[in-house]
Amino acid sequence: MKFKKTRIAFSALCGILCLLLIGLWVRSYWWADSVRVPISRTKVLNFYSTKGWLTLLSPLGQPRNATWRINHQSQETIRKSEQAAIASGATVVHRMRLLGLHGVHFDLPHALAALLLAGFAVAPLIPSSPRFRLKTLLIAITILSLLLGYLTYLAKM
Repeated sequence: MKFKKTRIAFSALCGILCLLLIGLWVRSYWWADSVRVPISRTKVLNFYSTKGWLTLLSPLGQPRNATWRINHQSQETIRKSEQAAIASGATVVHRMRLLGLHGVHFDLPHALAALLLAGFAVAPLIPSSPRFRLKTLLIAITILSLLLGYLTYLAKM
């Protein structure tokens, strides 16, 4: 088997990342975490983890302070500030959380990201066969249709 040690190392790395992501997923129901990463002098990427969702946001316009920043806040504090805003007459907008790309905004559920990492962890360990059988094709199509059905279900919720 060619590159056996590399495949094992890649699988182990993806497995560790999957476990860390599951830990972040559980934490996201009590804490909202954010990381700001400057990618140039005029652009930043913001990563958020809150209530079971990962969000990537690159705001339009020039940031005031393009430095690295790591922040966390409890969900209880966020809920109280939203209630105070509603009591003062402000409108609190809750985005509809769908898997999709909206300009510079991308939302992804933690569960889907964990499944992708688990798939990347297991894929190199599956022995490769030079022949592609009909049975394998049917299994792949079934898994793909289940995934698309689940995404459709999420979109209609």
